Amino acid sequence: PNDEVRAAVARGDLDLLRPGDQLLREHAAGRTFRGMREAPIHFPPTYKFDKGLSRQYDTSEKQRTPAWTDRVLVYDRRALDDGAASVEVRRYEAEMDAFGSDHRPVRAELEVRLEVAA
Repeated sequence: PNDEVRAAVARGDLDLLRPGDQLLREHAAGRTFRGMREAPIHFPPTYKFDKGLSRQYDTSEKQRTPAWTDRVLVYDRRALDDGAASVEVRRYEAEMDAFGSDHRPVRAELEVRLEVAA
């Protein structure tokens, strides 16, 4: 429920929210983005904020429940083929101080190892 999600976010209790995340559930069940992976989420939900210079989640009549909607998923064919990852996520975070939208952008820093043929 919306009030429980907002209270969990206020406490920083993201572990309580993860089981309710649709992408995490569907991906774990093998129904979405096969062969892709997402780094663990350690930032608060990035949607839906009041527009403008606001850190407040939706206070409109709709009172949308905060959610993670903007994501970075990585496809690593080598990891699929032989289990050795060639793409590592070094950082995965949200820019909670970027205003102007009802979303907050997310970014990932990746380390990509390439094999070069001689």
